[in-house]
Amino acid sequence: MLAKLSCALPVALVLASASSAQVVINEFVYDHSGNDTDEFIELYNAGPVAVDLTGWVLDCEDDAFPSSTNFDIVIPADLDPGPGTTLPVIAPGGFFTIVNENANIPSLLSAADYIVPRDFASGEFLLENSGFGNSGQIDSIILRDASMVAQDAVAYEAFRLLSPFVTPTYTPDPEQIEGAGILGDQWNTRVGSGYLWSWSRIADGYDTQNNGYDFRAQPLTPGATNSASFDLSASGFALDGELAVLTNGQDIPNWEGTFSAPEARDYATAGIPASPFDDAGGGTPLPGALIGQFGSTVSGNSIGNTAFLIAQAESEMTFDAYVYVNAALTAAGEGRYWHIGMHGTAGQLFNLPSIVSPLAFNDTADVTGVGLSFVVTDTGANYYLVDYGDGTDPQVLDSMATTTTGWERIRVSVTQGAIEARIGGNLLTDDGAVMTGTTSGPGFGGLFIGGRKNGAAAGVEPVYIDSMLISVGNASAECFGIPTANTLGDPQIGITGIPYLGNAGFGYAFSGLLPNASYNVLLGTGFPGDIGIDVSSVLVGAVPAGLTLWVNLNILGAPAISDASGNGTFPVPLSGGPSLIGLALFGQGFQLDGGLGVPIPFAATKAIKFTIGNF
Repeated sequence: MLAKLSCALPVALVLASASSAQVVINEFVYDHSGNDTDEFIELYNAGPVAVDLTGWVLDCEDDAFPSSTNFDIVIPADLDPGPGTTLPVIAPGGFFTIVNENANIPSLLSAADYIVPRDFASGEFLLENSGFGNSGQIDSIILRDASMVAQDAVAYEAFRLLSPFVTPTYTPDPEQIEGAGILGDQWNTRVGSGYLWSWSRIADGYDTQNNGYDFRAQPLTPGATNSASFDLSASGFALDGELAVLTNGQDIPNWEGTFSAPEARDYATAGIPASPFDDAGGGTPLPGALIGQFGSTVSGNSIGNTAFLIAQAESEMTFDAYVYVNAALTAAGEGRYWHIGMHGTAGQLFNLPSIVSPLAFNDTADVTGVGLSFVVTDTGANYYLVDYGDGTDPQVLDSMATTTTGWERIRVSVTQGAIEARIGGNLLTDDGAVMTGTTSGPGFGGLFIGGRKNGAAAGVEPVYIDSMLISVGNASAECFGIPTANTLGDPQIGITGIPYLGNAGFGYAFSGLLPNASYNVLLGTGFPGDIGIDVSSVLVGAVPAGLTLWVNLNILGAPAISDASGNGTFPVPLSGGPSLIGLALFGQGFQLDGGLGVPIPFAATKAIKFTIGNF
C-alpha cells in the first residue's frame, strides 16, 4: 500500500528515472471460474530508490501485437480524486497493487493502491485470457514506463506456443515474453470459497529473464511479500506430525492446491492397505491412523490437480516418504500419472509432455523444474527422472520399469545442477534403487505434487502419501575456538561421518590424546560467544593458562578410554524424529594430564559444531 504524500516531496525522496527503474511484475491473477472479477497485478520495486509510476502502462497484448485490442492500464498521477494527492510512488522493496473495482475478495481491495474502473455489465475485465480451447493466441503483460520503454514482461498460457493445436503458429515479439513464458493455464475453480492462487515470482523481484523459471503457483498475497513465512531450512516439514492433530478430511497445513487442497484421509475412505508406518499387521491400519491425500477424488474423465507446498524457495531439498504406487495397467488408451517436482511449478490441470506421457493433453504440457514422474498406461508402469527445465525442452535423465503395487519408499533429492531419486529401501537411509541425473536451469524454487488421469475407467486416484519428510540438505560441521595443549601437543576433535538424521554411526573422533587414558566430552546446544569462557582467568593458577570452555554444558558424556595411539571416539547416533532437522549441537573434549603441573590439569580440544540435516 502507498502512503498519502503531499505534492511537495522531501528532498530525500529521490525518484528513479525510467532508465534506472527496476520495477517488475511480481504477481497476478487473470482467470477464475465464472466472472473474472478478482483479477489483480502486483508490481515490486527491486531497485535501491523510489520510482514514480505516473504514466506507466500495463500494455496487455496477444498475438495481434502491437495493435491488440486488449485493455491497457495507465497509472494516473493522482490515485485519489479527493483532497490532497496520492502519488503513485513505489518505494525500494515496496509493492504497488492494481485491482479490478469489481473484486469480491476483501484482501484484494484492502491491498489495492489503484482500483481500476471496469464496466462489468459490459463485459469489461482487467486482464484477458484466451480460454483453454482458443487456438492461435497467447496473452502477455508488458510493463512500460512513461516513455513507453518496456521494463518487464510476462506471457501466460504459453503452452500454446508449443502445442500442435495452435494454428497458425505464432512467435511472440521479444517485448511480449521473457524466455519460455509461463506455460500453465490458470483456472481458479475455488474462488467461491474465497480461495485464489496466483502466478507469483519465486521470491520478490526474482528475475532470471525467463518467465518459465521465475514464476510458480502459490496462494495470492496482494500487496505483500511472495516469500512464505514457513522456512524449510529452519524446521522441515513432517507429515506425521501434522496428521497427528488432524481428523479425516481436514486440510493439511502449509499446503494448497488448484482443484483441491491436500487433506488428511483415513484408510477406510482411501480403500488401500496400511503403510509400513501405520501397519498393525496384515495391512490393517492402526486405530485412528491417517495418511495424506494429494489430488481430487472426483469421479470422471481427465481429473488433474497441482498441490504445492507453501514455503520459501530453496536450492537443496529432499522429499522422503512412503507413496502408494498402483502399477496395475489401464485399459487401452487410458492412463494415469503422478509427479513429485522441485524447482518448478505446474498449472491448474497438471499435464505431462509427450516425452513421458502418451496420454491426451500432452500437447498442453505445463510442468517445469525437475522431479520424478510415475506413468501408467495399458503397456507398462514406469518411473521417469525428468528435467522439465522451463517446459520447452524436457529431458528424461533416467527411467525404471516396475510391476509393484503397494506402498513404496520414494526419496527425491535436488541441488543446483543435480537430482537423485531412490525407489524402495527404508526412510532416512541411503538405500533403494537409484536414479540420478544432471539438471539445467537456476536450480531454485519450491516443491509440488501433481497428477492426472485420463479415461473414465482409470477411476478416482489421488496420490496417497505417508511419513513424508521434506527438508533442506543442511548437514554441516565446523571447528572453532582454541585448544589447550597436553604434554604431547594439541588434542584434536573431528566427526566420524556426515551428521544426517538416521546416521546411527555418527559421532566424535579424537586424536592427540594421552594414550590409554580416560577422557570426557561436553555436549551442548549452544556456545558462550566468540571468546568462550576463559576458565583460567577465574581459576588462576589452578588450571592451565588459556583453558577455555567453548560449549554451554548441557550433557557431560560418560568417560571413554583412548587407544594406544591416543585416538578415541564418542558415539552420537542421530536417531529420532524429523524435528531434529536443523538442530545444531556443540561438543568439546577434555582430558586430565598430570604432567601439566597444576592442581586441575585439564587439556582440551577446540569445539566442533554440527547441524543435523538430511542426505
